[in-house]
Amino acid sequence: MNKILCLLVLVTAIGCKDRYKLPVDVPSTGYLVVDGTINAGSGSTSITLSRTSRLVDTFNINYVKDATVTVEGEDNSVMSLYYTGELGQYENPQLTLNPAVKYRLRIQSSEGKEYLSSYLNVQKSPPIDNLVWDRDDAGVNVYADAHGTAETSGFYRWDYRETWEYHSAFVPNLKLNQVPLAEYIFPNQMGDASKFYCWSNANSTRIEILSTAKLAVDTAHYSVIKIPRASAKLSVLYSALIRQYAISKECFEYLARMKKNTEQTGSLFDAQPSELKGNITCTTDPNEPVIGFIEITETFSKRIFIRNSEVPGWGYSLGCLQQSVLNHPDSIAGGGVPTIPDIISPSGDIVRAFMTSLDCVDCTARGGSTTKPDFWP
Repeated sequence: MNKILCLLVLVTAIGCKDRYKLPVDVPSTGYLVVDGTINAGSGSTSITLSRTSRLVDTFNINYVKDATVTVEGEDNSVMSLYYTGELGQYENPQLTLNPAVKYRLRIQSSEGKEYLSSYLNVQKSPPIDNLVWDRDDAGVNVYADAHGTAETSGFYRWDYRETWEYHSAFVPNLKLNQVPLAEYIFPNQMGDASKFYCWSNANSTRIEILSTAKLAVDTAHYSVIKIPRASAKLSVLYSALIRQYAISKECFEYLARMKKNTEQTGSLFDAQPSELKGNITCTTDPNEPVIGFIEITETFSKRIFIRNSEVPGWGYSLGCLQQSVLNHPDSIAGGGVPTIPDIISPSGDIVRAFMTSLDCVDCTARGGSTTKPDFWP
């Protein structure tokens, strides 16, 4: 009888499930997300516009490509940011801002909606004193050192762009002809190194902030980047361009909440999501949420290089293998990509060949480019 009663209770509990409805009714077009900083110093200003996606939708970043973006001053000055053609970025190579004037960001969407930030003071930023790195069991840590002045806020933010060189496992001498059979790529039997050297890039994805407001001395020694041990980023040569800028207390608190919401939620013991309210509003619909916090601040940057020879025993491996097969259509079909001869007959014919996968001889198959960056040594 007790077993039957327990079973009835279990069935009743299962049958009482209700569909959970989110308290926020997100439109199918999503809410506007504004990411970026207005650079009051030397260098470009870049603002990225996108729209949120619903949880029930396939996760894709919906970049905004047809907006009008301007920076306006209380002195009636207007400066435009132009769409770059990639990933929702609007850019101006050099704004001319007066530190004594307040500025705001204006965004006009193709749907006729207008978004405005509040008028903001220009923040004074300290330059980066130095970039240093160290190594531990987990990998490599890159630090930014800086010190503030009486004019700086004591709140810092960093972002960065990584670039790294990596190589294929093999330089191929052979290719498949139409039969298929392995034949030399070049008549002189030289290897083809055109897809041996590659470079890849990545932008920072985490929120990196620090407050020194409660310290007796406004100094920063902050771990901006962590490169996991055995990562391909340090297989040959790695570089990072790190940007540093001061932010207001309000911006710091906003980003701290966002950092908790995006990086520390996931269990009962993590910080629970909190409402994010930035300094951008939709003037055509004041009730529409807008995600983002715009700051106007000087931006300072510095680049660091780290070579694989500086981290002995790094542990990176492509995991590429070669197998030796007869140079015959039945043997070579489906065997992969030929790399180098295994056995050559006295007449110079290729009897056997080594075969491997495409990504072991073509570095672009791993997502990189063969174009060497201008700043690369």
